[in-house]
Amino acid sequence: MASVAALGRRLGLHVTAEGVETQAELDAVVAEGVSTIQGYLFSPPVSGEVLLGWLRDGPPWLTVDPVGTALRRRHD
Repeated sequence: MASVAALGRRLGLHVTAEGVETQAELDAVVAEGVSTIQGYLFSPPVSGEVLLGWLRDGPPWLTVDPVGTALRRRHD
């Protein structure tokens, strides 16, 4: 993962981490400088209607830390 992230940065590309399923995986990709992340940690696939609601209101389970460097799941 580190090599792919570094190669993307050197080439001026935007790198997306796919398939992130655990907090440890999220922490690892964020530590490598990847800022676009998707996977079941955040959500399974959802309908367009649900997605539009999230875009309007924000997903009900996601927070950003105070300095905006990492995404965290809410633990309600």
